[in-house]
Amino acid sequence: MMKYCIAILLLSISNLSNAQIKRNSILLGGQLSYFNDRNQSENSTQNYESGRIGISIGKAIKENSVVGINFTYTPNKQENMHSGLDSFTTKSNRYEIGGFYREYKNIGKEFYFFGQVDGAYITGNQKEDYTGNSKDVTITQNGGFASLTIGLSYNIFKKMQVELSIPNLISMQYLVSNSDSENPQVPDADRKQFSFSSNLTNSSILGYLGVGFRFIL
Repeated sequence: MMKYCIAILLLSISNLSNAQIKRNSILLGGQLSYFNDRNQSENSTQNYESGRIGISIGKAIKENSVVGINFTYTPNKQENMHSGLDSFTTKSNRYEIGGFYREYKNIGKEFYFFGQVDGAYITGNQKEDYTGNSKDVTITQNGGFASLTIGLSYNIFKKMQVELSIPNLISMQYLVSNSDSENPQVPDADRKQFSFSSNLTNSSILGYLGVGFRFIL
């Protein structure tokens, strides 16, 4: 149902007037988002926390169209507690640097809808800390990432916008991971992974909302 609503929204706004982002304007801004999810059963509890901090600078190549570069830092923490088994905590830090293309559409006085396509290089690390006899594992990652973000923007001042968005509404990535275990009996391993994900099928899509701002120079 959610994906049909978004499709209708996209078709509806396509006929509206363009946002007044003048050609050669410089847009400087950032975004912050946070997500928390907790699952509990009779013998185990899993708690997941994720944040996303991004900064970007772009230039309007024509009215309504902006291209630029961005940098994103994403910390994650996942706690897995199991009755009678080793519990462990996974912490990771992910860095993305790349480019973006953004289109604005006017949907009312001072309100704008936008869609943004991102492409980035990824590097990061992950550490699995065990409380029992299992040995800790360290993982390093490198790869590529592409995504679609949609959102709403509002001009609170002439030169400043605030925005509410759904980061990575649709995304795909390719990662090469190298694991290093403290257990000498477990050999180091390389892993290549391609993945595609979509929040369109996630019932808790509102849990992924991000808040951002833009200065128009």
